[in-house]
Amino acid sequence: QNGSDAPGLDCCLDEIFASYFEEQDESRATTDVDDIHGESGVTPLIVACDKSCNEALIYLQRQLGELHAQDDTFFAQQSVPSREHLIDIWGHPTQVSSCGNSAAHHAMAAGFGLGLDTLEHLWGCFEHEFQNDRLHRYLSLLSQTNQNGDTPLMMACVSGHAGVMEHILEHSLELALRENLDNQILDATLDKARRSLADVFRMRNVDECSA
Repeated sequence: QNGSDAPGLDCCLDEIFASYFEEQDESRATTDVDDIHGESGVTPLIVACDKSCNEALIYLQRQLGELHAQDDTFFAQQSVPSREHLIDIWGHPTQVSSCGNSAAHHAMAAGFGLGLDTLEHLWGCFEHEFQNDRLHRYLSLLSQTNQNGDTPLMMACVSGHAGVMEHILEHSLELALRENLDNQILDATLDKARRSLADVFRMRNVDECSA
């Protein structure tokens, strides 16, 4: 919507979540969530990445931050979504649609490099492992294949997003450095990161095409 009086995305999402948990009890939530994703399996997280909607991803990050600050008992009492509810509603970062495309595929096709970074962050938050194996999660997102064997990295290349490719290289090395700050094995850490990233670049789809 346009105009200064138009509600922001945060307000719209607040209303949606408030309405959802007012009208549904937990026993019905799973069935109703299936209706949200539909037969196509397209999750709100996939849509947010497809539309390069960083506001939606920030909103989800804030929900997870609030959840982390309190225990699940508090949230259950306050009718605020638990971690499981958030995954059910938004979709998991690795979840795919009926054609096998993940949120990472859509983010890369749109040239949304920040979206890929956020997906890795969200995955860690969902699994309670935010500070561990970050590079592995990042490369796993880039390695997901759809029904044609295409990876998100291939999507970025086909769409001509050279800037995203540079971002991926830089962020991969940044994550590798964060995991190991010991200067004595810095070279080995960077070499491992480069080789892991090269493996992703060498992946081929069913047509034997690589990134």
